Amino acid sequence: MSVEEEYFQEEEEEETDIYDDGTEYTEPGAQKVDKPSKDEKNVAKWLKKNVKTKKTKFLSHIVEYFTSSKAIDALMKSKFTEGSNPLFTTREQVIEFLDVMLEHKFFHRAKKVPVTLEEIRGKSGGDKKADKEKSQDKEKEKDKAKDDKKDTDPEGDNGQGDGGASGNEKEKEKKEKKKRKIRLDMHPEQIFVDGSEAYVWIYDPIPLHYWIFGFILLLGAVGICLFPLWPPLLRKGVYYLSITGAGFLVFILALTIVRLIVFIIMWG
Repeated sequence: MSVEEEYFQEEEEEETDIYDDGTEYTEPGAQKVDKPSKDEKNVAKWLKKNVKTKKTKFLSHIVEYFTSSKAIDALMKSKFTEGSNPLFTTREQVIEFLDVMLEHKFFHRAKKVPVTLEEIRGKSGGDKKADKEKSQDKEKEKDKAKDDKKDTDPEGDNGQGDGGASGNEKEKEKKEKKKRKIRLDMHPEQIFVDGSEAYVWIYDPIPLHYWIFGFILLLGAVGICLFPLWPPLLRKGVYYLSITGAGFLVFILALTIVRLIVFIIMWG
């Protein structure tokens, strides 16, 4: 035997049989996901209508998000818990159902990140900074005026001072809550959790009036294409309307030219 024959013989001995289970190879991230059920679509539509959402920035995009606890509370009081065959009867079942909806990409979980004053000032320009500083100065002056009035108020000194102080603290807390701004980032754990977690809507069905307007536009396009088949009276009417429209456009252009000439004569 030659050297080449011995080499090929050794390669054939080293080869092993490949087991084929009949399944096709899928790339990472391309795994097939089950289609959402009708119940999931109905629940998603109901949530979009009945659960309040807030708008904020998520990766430089303005999105709508809802709070998980509010969604669960609303579903527990909804029509889906009524009847002989309710969709869910306990809070745990609602969480499991919404977790399946999350897997089917109706929404995704996000984490709330408070926006600091430094970030706001960094994004705003010089004019915005000046306006903010002015507004802050005005607020400080108003607070000082209120404090002076409280100091000169005898009723507040006699016994209502504690109530006034507590009221002021509550007002300050409300103002701070209103002033707090948040932005959203992607959460590493994509699961549905009961609490104050934020979930960003991905499901955005096309409204019914969009379909109606699209159908009307389609009929209009077909009607224009069938213009040679229109009755003679309609074709004449369209002809005169087109001439009227062209004349109106010419009139507008002539008016702009005359206006320009008058402006040059007056201010030239």
